[in-house]
Amino acid sequence: MGIVLTAVAGFVDAVGFIELGGFFASFMSGASISLGVSASGTDWVAMYHATVLIAVFVIAATIASVISGVMRPLGVATAILLEAACLTGAILMIESGWSSSDSVVPVVAAMGIQNTALRPISGIRLGVTFMTGTLVSLSQALGRLLIGRARSWSWAPHALIWFLFVAGAVAGAVLHRKYGFIAIAVPTLVVWALGAFTFIAALVEIRKQKRLEGVAT
Repeated sequence: MGIVLTAVAGFVDAVGFIELGGFFASFMSGASISLGVSASGTDWVAMYHATVLIAVFVIAATIASVISGVMRPLGVATAILLEAACLTGAILMIESGWSSSDSVVPVVAAMGIQNTALRPISGIRLGVTFMTGTLVSLSQALGRLLIGRARSWSWAPHALIWFLFVAGAVAGAVLHRKYGFIAIAVPTLVVWALGAFTFIAALVEIRKQKRLEGVAT
């Protein structure tokens, strides 16, 4: 699930980047810098857009964190389905004639949800929309390998995550050239399928646990 969502993140981020003319839909460091720069020059329009993106991202990520923590073991599946709903909302908006700058708002919400839906596994962050931490972890793993303090392939998972993110971005850019913003329909369908599968798997696990508890009693 995490591997698929990592590629999805690259795909969606690439489409958002192209649509917004060089502004990432999920890179909140960039949005924060834009807010600071625009504030220094009192560019109220840019400040407004940056503030909206940051607020939407934080609110969506907070909601996903609450869902993942409160609704266990269905929390992750519910969060992913919510992400799929947000992406679907973006598609419906663009098809209804909304501008790209407006339609990208639910995309930002979807990426906020995705960043908090999954928890790190063995120090590897899956499904995130930023690669700085992954490249730092890759560098640290390579450094430990060079001084003989790590296994030969300890760096490989971090490199794989980076590669999948870039591969997703390539796919997003290629399909955007052909179909425009509506290209996000591809990852949207993937996320819907992944969410449904995860939800069903969680229900099966719940039934299994109840059956085992019944046998134990």
